[in-house]
Amino acid sequence: MSKEKMVEASRTQIMKNKIRVPGSVLLMFLLSSLTANCSKEAGKDKHSPMELEHDSIRPTLARQIEAGASEEYGSFDQYTKKDLDVLIEVEKAKMDQNGFKQITNEDFVKRIENIFGKKIEISSSQEYLKLNLKNKCDQVSDYKIFSPEHQNIYISKKDKILTSFYPLPAFLDYNALFPELRKLEKTPIEFTRDGDKMYAQRWKDIADLEILRNKNIQTTIHRNKYLFNDNRSSLNWLAVKDQDFLKRLVAEFGYDQEEKINTLALRLFFEEYSAEDDMSLGKLGRIVFVKGCDGKLQIRKGLLNSIEKSTTEDDDRYITALGDYIIAYLYKEDDNTFTPNEKAEIVAYISNIEGPAFHKYKNESDSAWEQAATPLYFLLSKDAMNHPEVLDIIKKNNYFDLQPLKEYIESGQLEKEAPPAQEK
Repeated sequence: MSKEKMVEASRTQIMKNKIRVPGSVLLMFLLSSLTANCSKEAGKDKHSPMELEHDSIRPTLARQIEAGASEEYGSFDQYTKKDLDVLIEVEKAKMDQNGFKQITNEDFVKRIENIFGKKIEISSSQEYLKLNLKNKCDQVSDYKIFSPEHQNIYISKKDKILTSFYPLPAFLDYNALFPELRKLEKTPIEFTRDGDKMYAQRWKDIADLEILRNKNIQTTIHRNKYLFNDNRSSLNWLAVKDQDFLKRLVAEFGYDQEEKINTLALRLFFEEYSAEDDMSLGKLGRIVFVKGCDGKLQIRKGLLNSIEKSTTEDDDRYITALGDYIIAYLYKEDDNTFTPNEKAEIVAYISNIEGPAFHKYKNESDSAWEQAATPLYFLLSKDAMNHPEVLDIIKKNNYFDLQPLKEYIESGQLEKEAPPAQEK
């Protein structure tokens, strides 16, 4: 039998038996066909979406197109887990095309815990782990389209990838892949609000839809390739195109094991707080010292290491900002956030860097280290903040095993910081 006849016989048998062709296989073919610009004649020998009566992508996509693209109208109100399932199938096909490599369950579990601080059970009945980029302690299991209000990402345990919840038309070129669905957008969506007739936005009316779609695709690919494949090119892309996500990894989830991300996050937060006022720089301490979901103090030691590396004779920006945190926030606005012991530990970790650096670089630069003494000195002084108990707690806890801090205090350097007496 010739090759052509064998292919035709195989196709006939499939259609007779109504064997389902998986949606991901269909998408791989469609996306590849589009990329390769196959001729119309070649396309006649392939399965079209209409031939796949059991395929789940087309009906889900059609429903989303019919609902429109207006959050105000409620276009996304009826989206469910099923919509996310279909999106994942589309994304898997796209990522496979772009070199994403699947990892083992064991590696996946370790990475989720290391990056997000979450323990994930692959065998549990819950298929997705939802992570709120603005509230790491959010445990509500729901399925909301990504928006300024709902900044969630969803991690698929089965497929071992993560994604924002995008509508299919914002990820898939439906006009090219499913041209017969264009007719669904011909009729305007009318609704009334406060007595006024209004029209909900259609996907076809979004002028920059192609740009938005490409951004969503690239974002999904590069997040997954960096987090699960350690792809450095993807990290470079994220550092330019997806900075807010990297900031959230650090500030919300405490991922501080990547120096490049730490450096970026520190710079971005410093610039953000600098734009407010001078004392707002102290807020930098709030991304280094945080309360965990269990109510206990968490110290982002990777960030502290990055701050220590950046601290030089001419650069005291970040460590001074942490000193401002002690003065302006820790014993004022944040006074009830931490216990006395936790506050003393925070002071210890900051002083472990700032104390030795202050004495090493003081009077060595015209652009840095201008303060008269360290925040620890002012914190303890009865003429300033008057918290002598902090030093007692630090000593009682053996300086929290911070050797530079111990040497700085026991050598008498701290006591020598007393500013010159003011003339009366």
